[in-house]
Amino acid sequence: MRIAVVHDYFDLFGGGEREILQVAEGLSRWHDVEIVTGFYNHNNSFSTKIPIIEIKPKIRKEPFFQSELAWRFSRFDFSKYDAVVSENYWSVFARHKNHMHHCETPIRPFYARRGFTSLSMHFWQRPFFNTWVDAMMPFEQKAMKSCKVIFTNSENIKDQIKLYYGRDDAVVVYPPVELDKHYYKKTGDYFLYVGRMEAMKRVGLIVEAFKKTDKKVVIIGGGPGLDKIKRMAEGYDNIKITGFVSDKDLYEYYANSMCQIHLAWWEDFGAVITQSHASGKPCLTVADGGGSMEIVEEGKTGWFVRPRVDGVVEKVNYITSDICRKMKKACLENAKRFDYEIYIKKVRELVEGMVSI
Repeated sequence: MRIAVVHDYFDLFGGGEREILQVAEGLSRWHDVEIVTGFYNHNNSFSTKIPIIEIKPKIRKEPFFQSELAWRFSRFDFSKYDAVVSENYWSVFARHKNHMHHCETPIRPFYARRGFTSLSMHFWQRPFFNTWVDAMMPFEQKAMKSCKVIFTNSENIKDQIKLYYGRDDAVVVYPPVELDKHYYKKTGDYFLYVGRMEAMKRVGLIVEAFKKTDKKVVIIGGGPGLDKIKRMAEGYDNIKITGFVSDKDLYEYYANSMCQIHLAWWEDFGAVITQSHASGKPCLTVADGGGSMEIVEEGKTGWFVRPRVDGVVEKVNYITSDICRKMKKACLENAKRFDYEIYIKKVRELVEGMVSI
């Protein structure tokens, strides 16, 4: 079959971008695959042998950029493909009779985080934002309902798909971990955060907590809040901020860490937790819902904590290298549930089953 794997755009190479690339490269074992995307940032993205077609929207200013991207995907000619597999927000507008959409989460500014997004704007921007959302939502709802198959990353998001789109047929396929790339070297003396620097990830909370302890933390990632996080951590030698690192260095940081710390608000899934487990390390995460609750078992593969500075400090001070070392076996065993080979087999079955109907 000829398959188009469609993603909004590749600027930063985060968890969603990594996963859709795994889908494309996995399906290319059996089928002819091309990636169709809005644009591809060669400086911050990745290398792959999969052909990449860029739509290249002309407008980059929000929200006109998103609107144009949705329109361009809806007008793109996918007729030469036997199936379309899309992922992210605006790629759902792609039109094809065999369209399978990977919904990582319903568009946050439209649904679960609309109020938060609006309040974070200047007062004069809010009416324009709400007008734009109200105009776009009916088209996005129609696009979601027209997809032949929807698969998602957790029971958490499956429930949201049912709530916001009225579809109870979404298939849960947990995001993959490439077990052969992760390894355990030692249980070190530092906590590790890996992810984007944005408000919902609560990286600022991590920094504030580690200011009140002598425990070490390494913070890896980039994004709009990186400079702010660097300023917050100035003068604290126990807080190391690296920005982006190579995959090789990232695996080394995992392999030598003590414990992952991931305090994101209502995380869709939490792939960095499974990556940490694949390196034999537990995770300190939040107890306020989200996909992390489907991964971590309290006291066995990690801990839950309420997202408050004092509570995080108390738990960080409790966790030691000896405690984490004893959890290694359970973490490695749990990671096997999310093996990449299991994942790509399920995705292949969904695509081939969809086309055969």
